[in-house]
Amino acid sequence: MKMFKSKKSKVISAIIVVITVILLVPFPVGYKDGGTVKYRAALYCVTKQHSIVYDPLTQKDGYDIGTTIEILGFEVYNDVKYYSMQTLKELNK
Repeated sequence: MKMFKSKKSKVISAIIVVITVILLVPFPVGYKDGGTVKYRAALYCVTKQHSIVYDPLTQKDGYDIGTTIEILGFEVYNDVKYYSMQTLKELNK
């Protein structure tokens, strides 16, 4: 009887480990918009954004650069900012 409980607890432990891995291991998805990569897992999503955008106010191209973090579908962090081409050239000097 004791061996049966031990085997049962090992199976339960293995199932818990598999479920944890499925929920927490991210899978990267790349976008062809300038370099955005989204890391998606079942419980969270991290987006490293680097996308080419058009600013209608200045009528010029620029980039949205930053990171967004979502946990259980709720955005908890967002530092994505727009940078014009001129600003990026000045920053890289």
